[in-house]
Amino acid sequence: MKFNLKNNMNIDEFGLYVTMVNEPEADYSTAEFLSTLSTDSEEDVQRMLNGLLSKGYLVKIDDLYAVDKSVMLDMVRR
Repeated sequence: MKFNLKNNMNIDEFGLYVTMVNEPEADYSTAEFLSTLSTDSEEDVQRMLNGLLSKGYLVKIDDLYAVDKSVMLDMVRR
């Protein structure tokens, strides 16, 4: 499977995104919780979440961040 990262996701954002896609407890999570899964600080995780959100990979519901599943379909090349 090949992915089309057309929105210039950086390597840190990609790592967080992959975690959120593959770990059920990481989807629909707060920045605080996601920072417990990482060696990055909560501030760095928040920066990555903001980048992913601004690029359209995530949605934010109150203080929870979730993977935008409709974007995932566009990323997969068939």
